[in-house]
Amino acid sequence: MGKAERDAMESALDDLSASRAEREQAEERELASVRTARQAGASWSRIGEIYGLTKQGAQQRFKQAVQQATSPQGRPEEAVSEKAP
Repeated sequence: MGKAERDAMESALDDLSASRAEREQAEERELASVRTARQAGASWSRIGEIYGLTKQGAQQRFKQAVQQATSPQGRPEEAVSEKAP
């Protein structure tokens, strides 16, 4: 492999690494947004609508991650009760 090919490969791998970091940050923002929406009273049905999911689909995708989040004091977040859409 010549220098040009190695440089191209390294550039591609750097781009891949940056893309991965951006995706992870986007996922963190997404979960924070879902958590904030739930705390503000948004129903799982409404969150599901945004993603083209049913209420159950939204719960399966996000509920565990939202419940595992901790508050700044290190305590688990309280569950937000389901409200009618």
